[in-house]
Amino acid sequence: MSNNDESLSLVDRGALVIGREVPKRDTFTLVIPDTVCFEVTEVGRTIRLDFRRRTLKERVAMWRRRYGL
Repeated sequence: MSNNDESLSLVDRGALVIGREVPKRDTFTLVIPDTVCFEVTEVGRTIRLDFRRRTLKERVAMWRRRYGL
């Protein structure tokens, strides 16, 4: 590891720190960027998550909701 690499902080490396809450047993957290959305479909007794890129129209609507525009 070079000297330059050692001086990088976690933010420079793209790490994301979620709050100090301990996840409930048998659960997981999935962090996705705001450029991606998902649709939930129930298939039998399971849930299916389909991921896709947000369209520009969906992103504008999301920004308007988030920032009250």
